[in-house]
Amino acid sequence: MAKFPNITMTSAGLEMLARAASGQTADRFIVTKVKLGDGVSEGNIRDYTDVISPKKEVTLAAYEDKGNGTFRYTFTYNNEGVKVGFYHREIGLFAKNGDSGTEKLVGYTNAGNYAGYIDDETRIQPYTRLMINVGIGDTDNASGMVDVSNAVTIEMLDEHNNNENAHTNLIKRLFGSATATMESVKNSVQGWCKESIASLLGISSATTDNIKSKIKSWAQEQINSWLETLGIRYNIAQNGYICLGKLFGDAIIQWGYWHCGEEGTYPISYKQSGINTIGLHVGKLGNINVILDSDRIGSKTNFLFTGSNEGNYAVYYWSIGK
Repeated sequence: MAKFPNITMTSAGLEMLARAASGQTADRFIVTKVKLGDGVSEGNIRDYTDVISPKKEVTLAAYEDKGNGTFRYTFTYNNEGVKVGFYHREIGLFAKNGDSGTEKLVGYTNAGNYAGYIDDETRIQPYTRLMINVGIGDTDNASGMVDVSNAVTIEMLDEHNNNENAHTNLIKRLFGSATATMESVKNSVQGWCKESIASLLGISSATTDNIKSKIKSWAQEQINSWLETLGIRYNIAQNGYICLGKLFGDAIIQWGYWHCGEEGTYPISYKQSGINTIGLHVGKLGNINVILDSDRIGSKTNFLFTGSNEGNYAVYYWSIGK
């Protein structure tokens, strides 16, 4: 934080104070702004008409009549609008006589080697409160007292937050947008969300089809993993099976299409005997009785059907075991 000596009034400033001391309304002393700069002062300050190297202008935020011809002028600022950071050495106070007067440099102070630094606007910097006390009376000895601090009152903060344009620069920085409109912020948020979703799901772009496909694939993987953990497997085919897993006592249901007189093999082997297998003739003959060969009863791997009449009759079979 810069350390500034008392303000020195310029010749123009002394003249304006003298006019204000006359008490005429049209000549009242009206402070308008300060300029901040990084120039090194030289020569007679009384002759200054501007700061040496202006970097930022700050308009008056508030003023207070302290009595006995003394007024306190308050300015608040941060680094908004500062394109290149600078060492804050200079403060120039500007004012005019009356509403129609010409604005002039009326006071100047320079911190010299005790300068502070104001970052460029890409970095967040707290608000600074600058207070300048100016006495209007004995103009031969008129001077200004300078108080610069980073303190911001609750009233100042509320006033700032209630200003609809106060945070546009911060929004620009946060969202990388040249303008802080509702549409630009919405587009930035949508773009960020799409990038985050694409990165999270490992997809090239977060389109509706890509997201649906990825979620469907992920859900199928989770279901398959869950079914595998429970021992549930299946093959829905002409000769197929369903392993019902731990939830149903590891029961297995199998089915298929075969012929009488031909030994067949179950789609998967049973682990225990006690298999129940039945067959049903497929065709137009109503007097065919399909029988499971007694030597195959309890077989874990194969079966053989015979018919009541000799022939290679088509058979549908159904089997259950574990």
